[in-house]
Amino acid sequence: MFVRYRKSKKNYGAIIAIVIATISSVISLGLFFYRFGFDFSATITDWINTATYFNNLLSPIFLFITILLLYWTWRDTKEALEIQSNELSLQRRELKSNRSIHEKQLQTQKRKDDLDIFSRRINELDKNFVSVLSERDLMYILPRFLAALHNNNLLEDCYIKVMDQVRVVEPDVKQMTMNISKYIYNETFNTDDAIKDYLKLSITHNKQCLLAHLFEIDEHRSHIFTVMIGQILINSNIFKRRVNTLERLLGRIDRVSIAFSHIYIEELELHFDIEIIFLLSDAGYLNIPEGLDTVLREL
Repeated sequence: MFVRYRKSKKNYGAIIAIVIATISSVISLGLFFYRFGFDFSATITDWINTATYFNNLLSPIFLFITILLLYWTWRDTKEALEIQSNELSLQRRELKSNRSIHEKQLQTQKRKDDLDIFSRRINELDKNFVSVLSERDLMYILPRFLAALHNNNLLEDCYIKVMDQVRVVEPDVKQMTMNISKYIYNETFNTDDAIKDYLKLSITHNKQCLLAHLFEIDEHRSHIFTVMIGQILINSNIFKRRVNTLERLLGRIDRVSIAFSHIYIEELELHFDIEIIFLLSDAGYLNIPEGLDTVLREL
């Protein structure tokens, strides 16, 4: 509205200036011809003098009008540039605001995606730790289990536990091996129980003498087998990779800002057995960031 008002005001002034110039010219011509008349037969000198008269009379008027027109043109250009500058400033502010909103949306989406990835990975990792040993797992475990018994001269002791005997009357290595193998295949072993039992014992006893200690104490055969299976699992390459993955996921929690770390900790607590984390750490298999370790132990 203000711009339209200025434009109408400018046009009105221009019309007045043109009218004034026209009236001035007409009056000048009228007075001149009224005083001196009009004669086509005048000499060239008279025509030159007449032209000089009108030039000197009307030039200041038209020069003034020209100056006014130039001023109005400059003013309009200035106003247009100011309006354009204001519009550009407004556009820049809007772009900056939109960019800021877009960046916040991207950050929010990135945090959400990172949390989703973390949740899926920790949930998948938990399934690997909390599961029943499959036949494939037993095929990996059994030869290492029997080798550990042979290397530590504990085959007969293990056979006694399996058969619930006081002693072996006629030791037969092949027969003892077969019976122990059948027992392992017929029993159900949980991965997390095996790992926990082994880690708990390895924290309080020397790992090198752990097998001998197992048969010295009066433990049930299922506990002995579970501990030995846990030892084999925890030292396997696949479980080492899983522990490394768990360590990286814990490191991700430690790198998240304090404002969002509690969400990751809640996801960890919801989808993973925290006790396994502490046991792995206490047994020296897992490094937990110091700050995160304190927070987890306070849960």
